Amino acid sequence: MRRLGHVRDDRDCNDADASFNPDTSWFADTDGDGFGDADANMKQCMQPSGYVLDDSDCDDADAALNPNFTSWFARRR
Repeated sequence: MRRLGHVRDDRDCNDADASFNPDTSWFADTDGDGFGDADANMKQCMQPSGYVLDDSDCDDADAALNPNFTSWFARRR
């Protein structure tokens, strides 16, 4: 019998935050602007180096081209 608040699946990586789990998608942020490439991703619990949760980068080869600083990108979406 399981105790109250316990589950059979022990793969959870952060009981304090449900958004971090084995199926969390991380997106490569090659240019380091905080926005990732939707086509370059991996799923795992912990954040890999060089990856972010946001997948909305419009050009991951150029940090100046991102949703915060590129007005044409906002119009394109």
